[in-house]
Amino acid sequence: AAKESHEKALIWAPLADKAKGYSDSMYNYLENWKKALYQAANYRKKAPVEAGTDSVEDYRADNLDASTRMFETEGQGDILKARLEKYKADMLGINKDIKGQFEYSFPVSTDPPKTGEGKKKDFTQAFFHMTPTIAAITILSKFENNVRNAENEVVTYCHNQIGKVAVHMDKTGVIVGANTSYVMPGQQVQITA
Repeated sequence: AAKESHEKALIWAPLADKAKGYSDSMYNYLENWKKALYQAANYRKKAPVEAGTDSVEDYRADNLDASTRMFETEGQGDILKARLEKYKADMLGINKDIKGQFEYSFPVSTDPPKTGEGKKKDFTQAFFHMTPTIAAITILSKFENNVRNAENEVVTYCHNQIGKVAVHMDKTGVIVGANTSYVMPGQQVQITA
């Protein structure tokens, strides 16, 4: 069993590392979008009020223009959507077993929620059109959380494959048998093994 686990580790550990690499890259990409959005919403650090206190981050949280301008007018929403879809394709493409396990339940999706009338908006309109900066940052954070969830699920699946050992029974038969199933105190029991 140890040899079998070692052989499986040689296969599955690099796949887990690949999933972690894809996820780290996607997470950092989203983090950079959050920083760009802060800047687009007139982000600045306020000077500390008192000596010795930390400076305070300040941006116009209610700014409706920043996310619309970046993601819709400048077309960055389509780029973000394509990158999220590539991340999903890369993760599912690591291995056919991973694809089979997660194809229909992958945590990262670019499908926008349906409107109240049951219609679907496109990705950029649904998530970033006239969206206050704070809400757009929250949406990007949600995608970051989904990426970390996807990473955790795929890496856990890979690690579980390493420890999974199949037991094959090549002979059948009774291992232990008793001559009776009911015994009174002091009676003898005959065991066949």
